[in-house]
Amino acid sequence: FGYEVFSPARLRIRQLSVGSSQKKTFQGRRALQSFAVFIAQTLTPKKGKEVLKIAQQLEYAGYIHPSALKLFFGGKFLSGAIAAGLTYIASQFVQGYSVMEIGIAVGVAGFFGLLLPNKVLEKNCDTRLQTYRKGFPDSLDLLLVCVEAGLGLNAAIQRVSTELVINHPLLAEQYARVNEEIRVGVDRVQALKNFAERTQLEDADNLVSLLAQSMKYGTSISETLRVFAAELR
Repeated sequence: FGYEVFSPARLRIRQLSVGSSQKKTFQGRRALQSFAVFIAQTLTPKKGKEVLKIAQQLEYAGYIHPSALKLFFGGKFLSGAIAAGLTYIASQFVQGYSVMEIGIAVGVAGFFGLLLPNKVLEKNCDTRLQTYRKGFPDSLDLLLVCVEAGLGLNAAIQRVSTELVINHPLLAEQYARVNEEIRVGVDRVQALKNFAERTQLEDADNLVSLLAQSMKYGTSISETLRVFAAELR
């Protein structure tokens, strides 16, 4: 037993065996990933209103990865294939149905399987919108407090993004993106417009319009925030 454990030759053989096994596993995973990417790229439409709509919904739902669109359409194919396959397998255990009836059932199941990712995405968008809507009045009150305390609008937005992390993390992330855009040179009004577009909040869009007018004509930002916050509440 001791010779087997401490023999350099046997130890080297075991290391080579384990390394070969791990290499095959790694190669198998890479092949599977490559196939998935190929399917996703093949199924992703190159242009059209539907593609633009899905891309916007993915961004609204928080899926901002560069491959999100390809993964979504790959998921649609996978969902449809699974639904159709399970229906076909189930039909083999049921007697009394013709080939045509089974084919129709498989087609209908595949169709609903293709629609499932769209419904899930829409649900995620609605959930995120409700989350933004719930936290926006609190963020506006905090923004007003910061501005009235003497902070500039940029510093106030940064402070709001920090303070909201615990209670409203998604909204805090959006405020942080506003501050990041301003830092890299995006116009302040445009950064706020991007915020309203990302959150899809009508109240945020109205606030941006009021702030833009306030900055243009030199009126008090704190007064604008105070009036708008009172109306929103």
